[in-house]
Amino acid sequence: MNVFSKLLPLIILVFLCGCICIPGTGGSPDDSGASGGSTSGGASNGVVSDGSSGGGILSGLNPFSGGGSGGSGICHIQPGAEKLTLTDCEKEKTTFNKETCKAGVAIVKNDISICKTIASEGIRGFCVSTIAQCRGDESLCNEAGSDVSLIYTCVSMVAEGKKDASICEGISNPVYKKPCIRQVAAVTGNLALCDRIDDGETEKDRCFEAVAIYRKDPSICEKVSGSIDYWRQECVMKVSMAAQDMTLCASLKTDSKSGKDNMIGCAENISASAGSASSCNVIKVEDIRDYHCITPIAVKSGEVKACEKITDNSRRIHCATQVALKLKDASVCEKITLPSSSGMDSYGKNNCIIDVVKTTKDKSACARITDNTNAKRSCEQA
Repeated sequence: MNVFSKLLPLIILVFLCGCICIPGTGGSPDDSGASGGSTSGGASNGVVSDGSSGGGILSGLNPFSGGGSGGSGICHIQPGAEKLTLTDCEKEKTTFNKETCKAGVAIVKNDISICKTIASEGIRGFCVSTIAQCRGDESLCNEAGSDVSLIYTCVSMVAEGKKDASICEGISNPVYKKPCIRQVAAVTGNLALCDRIDDGETEKDRCFEAVAIYRKDPSICEKVSGSIDYWRQECVMKVSMAAQDMTLCASLKTDSKSGKDNMIGCAENISASAGSASSCNVIKVEDIRDYHCITPIAVKSGEVKACEKITDNSRRIHCATQVALKLKDASVCEKITLPSSSGMDSYGKNNCIIDVVKTTKDKSACARITDNTNAKRSCEQA
């Protein structure tokens, strides 16, 4: 069985329970969307939820919160998590759900003996590794499983939790030691650790990127030695998003499709939390600025006036239409003003109203179309 097959149950467990982030991914134990539904296909008794509202105790429940040792926050139990019992687990309909449930109980109770009763090596390894990280005791990792990959993953988790790269020295295989060092660098911002990785353009570059993100320092991205500039640009993009700095986002190169995609992703990420469309002014690529920065901010705020920062007629109409659709309010369409008298004012307003009617099914809004019989007829037939 390959390493991926052994770790697959661990990965499924993470997304099913929302218990902990995989170390080194940059995720947080509190990230939303980690819970998901049961993938086993078996009915649930309400302990391992199917993801529906009001599901079981493990539904979207991260049993850990707060800032645990090492800042991971995984060792602080949330209220309610302690209610999970082994008796609950036995009521589960499938072996997978039962063992997933047992791991949850073991982790919440900090009881490694429960982990040892789990038959699945992947789930048992995750169970042991999490407790080892909470206790800060890498000696427990020998209980993670017979496969060295599980043991080394456990050691890496402890090293990351304790922010101590010296623990990685206990890993003899460089394939696992290098990611361990990188994970510690990612949570400490210790750039010197990256120099201990000597494998060229993979783990070492990922280490530089992780430290750049931690420090929110794009200059570190210059150390990324990838043979193409794309990897350095991707590093800058991630730093931009971590720092929520639109100016950094605007500095990205757009002379390729991948470069444009980076700027688009960056602009959309930062605009999601930006308070004003004026923050988009630093982006000089007009279509990216208009579609992927100003428009999302206007839609989020519900303020069609923000669209007036867009000088292109068609893109301004698009922006206003998206606001109207978000609010499900055809009256917003009547607020569209264009920078030039191109005859598109009426066209933009009418098509905006038609789009809103298609969404809301409220054809009374068609009465707002008074200057074009054909447009009004199209609206009424929408």
